[in-house]
Amino acid sequence: MGVRYAVAASPVGDPTLVADGTALVGLYFEGHKREPRLASLGPRSDEGFAEAIRQLGEYFAGERREFDLELAPRGSGFERKV
Repeated sequence: MGVRYAVAASPVGDPTLVADGTALVGLYFEGHKREPRLASLGPRSDEGFAEAIRQLGEYFAGERREFDLELAPRGSGFERKV
C-alpha cells in the first residue's frame, strides 16, 4: 500500500492521518506548526484508515482513553517521544 493519507472529521478540526503500509506514521491537525506538504504524503485515500478514524471518533465522544493502532512514528528520538 505505500504512503498515503486521509482526512477525518473531528470537533477540534479535521486531522490528516498518514500511513505507510498498515502503520500510522503521522497525525496532523489543522494549523500544526510543522504540517507536511500534502504532495509529500502520497495519494489521498480512505483505504486502510477506517480503524484509526473509528478510534478517533470514540475518543472525541468520550468513549476511549487509549488507542490500539499499529504505529510507526518517524523523526528524531526527541520527536518520537513527543
